[in-house]
Amino acid sequence: MSKLYTARDFLKTEKIISFSPDDTLSKALSSLWSSHDAAFVLTDKGLLLGAVNPYNASIHGRFPPETKLKRCMLMPPKITLSTPLFTIVRDMLESKIYFLPVADEKGKLLGIVSFRRILKFLTRDNRLWPLIQNNIMSRKVFTVTKDISLAQARALLKSKQTSRLPVVNNQGRLIGLLTRFDLRQAYSDPSDAQRNPRLGQKKKALSYPIEGFYKTQVITELNTAPVADMVETMRVSKVGSVVLVDGDDKPVGMVAYRDIMKAILRSLPGGSIHFQVKIPTGFTDQKTFEESLLITLQRHFKGEALLGVEGRLSRGKDVDDSAKWYELSLYVSTGRATYAGKQRADGWRKVLTATVAKLAAQK
Repeated sequence: MSKLYTARDFLKTEKIISFSPDDTLSKALSSLWSSHDAAFVLTDKGLLLGAVNPYNASIHGRFPPETKLKRCMLMPPKITLSTPLFTIVRDMLESKIYFLPVADEKGKLLGIVSFRRILKFLTRDNRLWPLIQNNIMSRKVFTVTKDISLAQARALLKSKQTSRLPVVNNQGRLIGLLTRFDLRQAYSDPSDAQRNPRLGQKKKALSYPIEGFYKTQVITELNTAPVADMVETMRVSKVGSVVLVDGDDKPVGMVAYRDIMKAILRSLPGGSIHFQVKIPTGFTDQKTFEESLLITLQRHFKGEALLGVEGRLSRGKDVDDSAKWYELSLYVSTGRATYAGKQRADGWRKVLTATVAKLAAQK
């Protein structure tokens, strides 16, 4: 059975990009290179206040460059040292932020987990990585020529729900790549025109052709290359995607981090199971509870494929108010059998441990 990875395995504690709440958006964005990057906003004591992400701040939110971070930051999905890999990748995929903060119970930043770091570790896992590779599927590409306008490119990115457009010449051969992040200057406030005079007013800027904005150095792989080579190229080159070309250098597909994330979710034990445990109203530890339950089940049922987890967590108190309690009922299906059990204890962690132990005793 493959190792059960958690955030602790991928934790990075050095060279974390961070700023104070009173720093400006332009200062933070100048340190980032992709629409999926993140810079973190901290107090002087290292407490996490939020994060700045190019997509949400300058593309989706369109805040002016001089905006202070405390006005435009967002709270990214927070993970703990024990958060399992499935949850980390799912949160990255849903939030479109590929650098997530790891904090303790008091909110102090312990480090970050990046998808690039996850990829580095997973490619060394001789059991899990082959499964992931088999699930990676390339996506269709939508090409453009260098004479279309920024406004047209932006509309195409939105309508096709993609973040990258290969640029081709009149023969259909690849000459560049335009990303959503490359367009961020076109969303600049008019007051930013002095820094980049070419842009001028925003509406005028959007009428410019994309030539001069797209990257001409594009990382490519032949569409016949093994998936392992494609992923290794991305990892070594430190890019979020690779364009697949045919023998005539014409783009025919693309593999991006997002495609690998989806493959990971399809390959991990938590990725294909039916998980539905009802939680009492007002219960504030739901995410931690679900993570702990999945980890505990995987630890007790090593060698068995988890197919389904259903149940209910409830809480109450004795009639005479002498004691408060939690009760957990679980129904767990694996490749071998179905297990059922119910326990009651004076804390949710205790009842989780006791209930799973009761299920494991039925094996």
